[in-house]
Amino acid sequence: MMICDRRDLAVHFGYNRGNIVFSYAGGFERTGEIDLSGQISCPLPKIPLGDHKLNKIAIYRGCVHVKSQREFLEKIWETWSPLRKNTRSFISITPASITYDVFWRATKNNPNERKFSGPNPITDLGQVLQISHKSMWKFSRKIDAHLKQFWELKNDLIIIPIPLKKISPLDIAVDVEAWGLMGKIFSIGYAVFHKDKCLESGRLNCEPDDAFSRDVTNDDAKWVREHVLKHDLGKVDYSPSKLIQAFKKITSKYNGARFVVERGYPLEARLFKLLKITRDFIDVCSLVKLLGIELKRDTEKYPLHDPLHDARWAHCQYRKCLEVIQDRR
Repeated sequence: MMICDRRDLAVHFGYNRGNIVFSYAGGFERTGEIDLSGQISCPLPKIPLGDHKLNKIAIYRGCVHVKSQREFLEKIWETWSPLRKNTRSFISITPASITYDVFWRATKNNPNERKFSGPNPITDLGQVLQISHKSMWKFSRKIDAHLKQFWELKNDLIIIPIPLKKISPLDIAVDVEAWGLMGKIFSIGYAVFHKDKCLESGRLNCEPDDAFSRDVTNDDAKWVREHVLKHDLGKVDYSPSKLIQAFKKITSKYNGARFVVERGYPLEARLFKLLKITRDFIDVCSLVKLLGIELKRDTEKYPLHDPLHDARWAHCQYRKCLEVIQDRR
């Protein structure tokens, strides 16, 4: 197996003495060398993270301390920006929903410049551990240890077969359409599967123009009209405010199901945040990238930018990833 020379970057959010601490470490799998690392801290109350609990971590010499939320987000962005083009995998040690949320906030500081620049996809180490059933994993206060663990885990996924019967059979595949990456949601496509059998699927819609706002750029509006609204999305049954709750009502019928998305940042991650869903979702793009496989989409069977078909395609890829993991030796 050929190992890429591009850097892997692991990140983690923890706390220490009333501060939230962003830790990062980057290195190369080929040599096992960790060539960069650092920390940024900020008073904890400045960054609300919902119901998530952070691990306590050590603060090391050289940690950059800032006083405000904006400074904290700017420092994270300054760290990430020069690395993004040469980063192979972006690994979140913290649940990826926290990482998505913080980068979402950093993006909103300057949405025009940063619209497409957030880490995407993010590989959630916890998610991969669930799939690989590595129950012996323990949190380490040293993030470079987790980066090395990721390399070991990545190789295990490629060479060790995993019984599919151990994977949760109930999945909810989701796709969201909105007025650009920053705009309001106007359509949610979903499909509930028990293994490969679809139990329920559909689209939940509000009137797109009711979700339109003045801050939607002309480019975003044009793209949405040309690529999304060309499809017949079905009936409009909800107002923008009731749309999210309608989706929550559907998901409440399937306790314990995994959420599966094709590329979860930022739209689906924002949907789950609005719903106060703290379970982490399966980001299919990160699995496909991790496994090094290519899956060709049949656009007649799964038309692009139709939220229902995007959700179904996400689940199709996820099941294929599980089969690849099972079959490889």
